[in-house]
Amino acid sequence: MLSKMESVARVNWLRWWVAMAALGLGLAACGSTGSDEPQQVVQISGANAADLQSSVDGFRASLGANNGVAAATTGGRREVN
Repeated sequence: MLSKMESVARVNWLRWWVAMAALGLGLAACGSTGSDEPQQVVQISGANAADLQSSVDGFRASLGANNGVAAATTGGRREVN
């Protein structure tokens, strides 16, 4: 029979392994984009909003009419803030 100290140590060891497994799964999920397409970074700059507008409109057009708002909707977009 295990002593109380050995039992607590064993429970702590099990908790540590469960936490590490959860952390590993969480990190693996964060690294996945869910798509085989490479990620793209878009960066623009300008002196004022008018200088940026054509680039913003082009970016919105590249996303399409429904860029992941909800599958049940027929249109909509997520905004760039």
